[in-house]
Formats: sequence, C-alpha cells, structure tokens
Amino acid sequence: MLAFGGCLAAPAYAAETEPPREPAPLTVAVLGFEVPGNTASDIGSLISDTIEVMLSGDDRFALVDRSSLARTLEEQGLNLTGATDTSAAIATGKVVGAKLLVTGKAFELGKSRMITAKVIGTETTKVEAVMAKGELDKPLDELVFEVAEKLAAVMQEKGAALVAAPEAADPVPALVEKLKGKKLPVFAIVIPEEHRRGSIPIIPPDPAVETELKKLLLGAGAEVQDVKDNALAGWVKDYEEGGNPAWPRTLEGVEVIIVGEAFSESAGTLGSLRLASARAEINAITRKDGKIIHADRATTRAVDLAEEIAGKTALEKAGRVMGVRLLEKLVKDHADEPAQ
Repeated sequence: MLAFGGCLAAPAYAAETEPPREPAPLTVAVLGFEVPGNTASDIGSLISDTIEVMLSGDDRFALVDRSSLARTLEEQGLNLTGATDTSAAIATGKVVGAKLLVTGKAFELGKSRMITAKVIGTETTKVEAVMAKGELDKPLDELVFEVAEKLAAVMQEKGAALVAAPEAADPVPALVEKLKGKKLPVFAIVIPEEHRRGSIPIIPPDPAVETELKKLLLGAGAEVQDVKDNALAGWVKDYEEGGNPAWPRTLEGVEVIIVGEAFSESAGTLGSLRLASARAEINAITRKDGKIIHADRATTRAVDLAEEIAGKTALEKAGRVMGVRLLEKLVKDHADEPAQ
C-alpha cells in the first residue's frame, strides 16, 4: 500500500515571457491519475488538479471542465481513470471533444516513489511521457509539482505536434474536374463483405466498400453497370480459383471489373462505445486481356455505440480511401486524352 505523506502545496510560477500563441487553443482533458493499492483515492484527483492549474494560465490550451468531463464519461459508462489506455485515446477524445488527453499513475517501486504522466494526441495516438522519482520520504507535493512542471513544459513544446495536422481539402472535387469529359471505361463492381463476431459472420445488406466505390466512380462521370443476377459473382469465384472463365453475357458492355473482399470485426469496447476495424482489398481486371491493372488495400477503424455501425463506418472509410486512389489512377491514365 502506498503511504503518501505531506500536503499538496499550491503551485506558483511566473511566466516571464509569453510564448507565441496558437491560432486556436488545443482542447485538453485531464483524466484521473491511478494510484494502485492506495485507499486515499483523492490523491489521483489532487495530482490532476495540480496539472490543470499548471496549464490553466496558458492561452494555447483550453481545459475541458472537470464536472462536464466526468458527466460525459459517466454517460458513456466510463470513469476518469478507466479511459487511460492509449489505444482507446481516439474514442475517448471523440466522446469528450478533446485533442489531447492527460493521464498517469502514482506508485511505489522498491524504495522509490514515482509519478508518471503522459499526454496522448487523440487524433494521432502519439504519446509524450514524463516522470518524477524520489525516495519514499520525499514529500508528495514536491513530486506532484515536479511532474506537473515537466508535463506542462512538454505540452507547451510538443502539444501541437501531437495533434493531427489540419485536414487537407477533399481531393475528390479536383479529381472529378480533371476527369470531366474523359472517356472512362464502363465498370462493374462486386466486393462481398462481412462483419465478424465470434464464429458466425454477419453479412450486411448493403456492402459499404462496393457502395462507396460506385458513388465515387459515378460522381466522376463513369458508368457503373449494376448486376441483377449472380453472373458476376460466379465469374469472380471461377477467376479467383485460377480459371479463365468466359465474360458473362450480362456484362457485355463492361470493360473493367473491380473485384475483392472486405470484412470488419470488433476492435474492443470502451464503456458503452464499440470500436471496429476493417480491411478491404480490390483488383481491377480488364475485359480486353484479363490482366489486373490496379490493385489496392486499406485498413481503417471507426467507433460508434453499435458494433455493426462502427464496422460499417470503418468499411465505408476503406472504400473511400481506395476509391480516391482509383480516381487518381484514372486521372493519370487519361491525362493525355482530350476532353469529349
């Protein structure tokens, strides 16, 4: 059991020179610090309070209100010390609206007392960590202040680097503009997918990857032929088994078939949130000679209150990633072609 002594001194510091301010403050959520084996549960909160004080005077950071933070996490079945795993940082950040999460532990190791703290970028999962270490008789307030100073310095120096860069402009409109008037091939797409939960796969009614690819191609002016029967599925099966099947009669006008497979599966839980990962692969095959002219794959993640929706969203993201790259290939292939 930890035997923390001493009292927390009110931190005092003076900012001699105000550092350059960011265009917009980074939103920070300070979660509870774990104190394993200690009955004085308020120690973790005192550490968090001290860190908040150290950051509160810096205009580069906007702290999430503790009562609001606790209420939001409680609604999602979480608590201030139960959402500290780095792999769950993205989901937690989405829930509380924070770009940066601060968390840590206080514990004894041998003859030393240690406090570790880390700041996690919720969009990048990048981590910066600090530590304060002292003998067992060193007052706790000194260790707390030391780790808080180190953490504040790290956040001031590297906080912006932990946050994802501003989102780039959507590339699709520019790609569509470049393809305007080009004679694009006629496509057919079949990408079966499933959501894996235990030993029984769940087949979604509307394949998200396939739908996203169709949406992007249609938006770029390409024709996508829909298949009303199982002819394409049968052709794909024969092709993947190494055969050389004849082109289905129902696809006489199709010039490129995009085939592949996709699946999503649970990536764990975070309170009432459900995380899912998705993996998708495609091959684009020409009718002319049966060669693969484009191959791609994507792995993505998503979070939602329902596992199947999280899986569907992750698959949709994978479809968009590959769809954008397919449009980029079409732009390259038709660069020298005059517009119709």
